[in-house]
Amino acid sequence: MMPAQPASIRGTAPHLNAEHKWMKHKTFELLYGGPFDTARTFNLEVSDDGGFTFHNPVSVGVGTGSLSPGRAIWRRCGRSRDRVYRVSTTDNLQQWLG
Repeated sequence: MMPAQPASIRGTAPHLNAEHKWMKHKTFELLYGGPFDTARTFNLEVSDDGGFTFHNPVSVGVGTGSLSPGRAIWRRCGRSRDRVYRVSTTDNLQQWLG
């Protein structure tokens, strides 16, 4: 019998654009809920062509007892004319993403 694979949770944000002018993206902040006594890993994928293709994911780990539980931050996200963010995790925990 094969071990159970953790469920993958994925969320995609709507397009971020301003009439196709360059926009600078300083940070991307993810708010999440659930038990805060467990280490987690979240993956951020970025698309600069409106969601057709995504770059390799950038992972951020959130440890137990962090100073700001319920928040993961990616910094220096670059610039784009039509940006779409996609976040995923394979943590097998009951949680919400916002």
